[in-house]
Amino acid sequence: VPKSKAEIFDYMKETARVVDPVIIEYLERLRLEDGSLYEIVSHLPKLRTIGKRGRGRPKLRSTVGRLSYEAVSNDDWKLVVPILASTELIAMETYIIDDILDNQSERDGDLATWNKYGLNAGIIAGFLQRDIGEEMLYRMNIEKGKLLRILELSKDMHKTIYIGQHKNEEMSHETSLEDYIDRSYKIGGIFWDVIARMCAITGNGTEEEIETLGQCGKNYGIALQIRNDLTNLIPEEVLQIDGRSQALARTSYEDTKKGIWTYPNIHAISIGDKNTDRIIRSALGRRDISDRELIELTSTLLNSGSID
Repeated sequence: VPKSKAEIFDYMKETARVVDPVIIEYLERLRLEDGSLYEIVSHLPKLRTIGKRGRGRPKLRSTVGRLSYEAVSNDDWKLVVPILASTELIAMETYIIDDILDNQSERDGDLATWNKYGLNAGIIAGFLQRDIGEEMLYRMNIEKGKLLRILELSKDMHKTIYIGQHKNEEMSHETSLEDYIDRSYKIGGIFWDVIARMCAITGNGTEEEIETLGQCGKNYGIALQIRNDLTNLIPEEVLQIDGRSQALARTSYEDTKKGIWTYPNIHAISIGDKNTDRIIRSALGRRDISDRELIELTSTLLNSGSID
């Protein structure tokens, strides 16, 4: 198990170097059927695997899956590569759809798939990525009982993600902390929960081990979703100030402009005065909001203690 920071990154990169080519190899089969469709479907996966920003890029989800497998098995971790590749590709599908829902014009240093090829093409690309991801699981050469459990987890994961997307759209200033955490699990944390469980199942983990690793992945994934919500309220120039951040390379304030109530806003409304209430409510859901008003929103959330 890696211990130092350097060992962790080497471990993550080694994992990515094995998983990424499998994703591209599966997508290559689509090229034989339709070259133009292949270009659209492989756009984001190539950016995240072999593109300028993606080359050698560590894969957090795949690392959690590999660690979960190695926690319960001494066999070669490459047995779970189809699970890791499948989950990465299904995650990319949700990014494509999320960019459409959030009107996010860029992703990973390039135009978002829908923005580059058109809205309909973006939706089709997402569907096909999901289907190809599940095909990877069907082709696994493992005991039938394990395979059925893994396929069931993948199906439930995908269903839960879009239930969570609806919950995300429905949040309001009255959303409780418990509901916010549940939403954060459904739209993000479930990926980490499920990949840990699938890999532990493949590694012959006990039911207690599978549950423990799943809970570990769940909590880590929720934390990452909360991080994403927080960084969406911070100006891009602050996030990119060191010029190195890849994980945070998104357009700030899209949640605000779309009118999504994330917890800093909910918390500030619950403890703030009328001026705080006015600033937050006047910002949410406005595509024409000025940079000055966005900075005022962030300052208000900082000063109220709601970012903390």
